[in-house]
Amino acid sequence: MEENKSFTTIESLNKLANDKYLELLKENKLTEILEAIGKFPDYAIINDILVLAQMPEATKVYSKEEWEFKGRELIESPKYINKVSHCLYKLEQGNIDSKGTLYVVGTDKLTVKLSTVYDISQTTGQELPAPIDKEVLAKHFDIVKKSLEHTSKSYKFEYAEIDKNSIVDTANKVITIKTGLTLSEVITELLDKVSTILADKKD
Repeated sequence: MEENKSFTTIESLNKLANDKYLELLKENKLTEILEAIGKFPDYAIINDILVLAQMPEATKVYSKEEWEFKGRELIESPKYINKVSHCLYKLEQGNIDSKGTLYVVGTDKLTVKLSTVYDISQTTGQELPAPIDKEVLAKHFDIVKKSLEHTSKSYKFEYAEIDKNSIVDTANKVITIKTGLTLSEVITELLDKVSTILADKKD
């Protein structure tokens, strides 16, 4: 594992990712990149490479707060992984950036910052639930679909051409799923939206 303290700026992380990417390509290890993408599908490729560079043995990575939400705590002096995060913020005052673009007060602006995550090996606590095999669920699509729809009796389900994969209309109590998705993708959207509704009802 690389020494974390050397990579405490966005510039140093970008350089680390570029160097590691070129190293893997030169050593004909493209499969390692593909495996990282598969393990961390929600990450941008630069962060997949950063995980490989700093902790190639990592399997599940989350922030300290996310691990605590999952019932796990960091061990003493845990090894960490620095990554690049993109986030939106609202300007509190108008300004003009280096390119001459004028931003008014309250404008959403994208920024990049350094964030820290930890592998599951650096945590202890509650066991994580086994991952849901969505491909198996898809084989029993009709039964699973009806079961999930029945779980939230107060909501109606529609399937239509929409921009997003799914939308929850809480005002009219309608869940819309995008047409044209694979069976597994439909199951994924149903699981996500129904669980969201049930969580909201508990609050």
